[in-house]
Amino acid sequence: MTTPQTPPPSPPLDVHQRRTLSMTGRAVAAELPGLVAQAVRLAWRTDRCAMLAVAAGQAVAAAATAVALLATAAVLTQLLVDWPWRVSADAAWPAISVMLMALAVRYTAASAARMAAARIGPRCVTEASYAVVAGANTLELSAMVWPGGPARYRGRAAAC
Repeated sequence: MTTPQTPPPSPPLDVHQRRTLSMTGRAVAAELPGLVAQAVRLAWRTDRCAMLAVAAGQAVAAAATAVALLATAAVLTQLLVDWPWRVSADAAWPAISVMLMALAVRYTAASAARMAAARIGPRCVTEASYAVVAGANTLELSAMVWPGGPARYRGRAAAC
């Protein structure tokens, strides 16, 4: 015969878990600009040349996308006119060529931006890892220097 066992009590939540559970969509949206700014600063410190390449590639891709959309509207305007098919197709060729050139520029610029971002990514992860390790070492050393620091540090670690 088996006796029903009560599950063990769940461990207390730490500060980060409590904060995650209490976050709303508005709170996430409010913190997003700060997080993006931190990421941009980290990428800028890590590799300025690659960061400029990402920004330039994204800007060129955005401009080329706008040109492609305008050219698409011009193509549709020419094709949907109440003219014979051959005449409207011939009239649409300049807009079609502009659209294809803009799309080629857009995909080339976007791929250049992706290549630069792929170059920055691992470096940013390494830089952030170094910052975490340096911060942990600083905390441990400062805990040893303060009077009663090791006891307070152990107590704080146990509370988490």
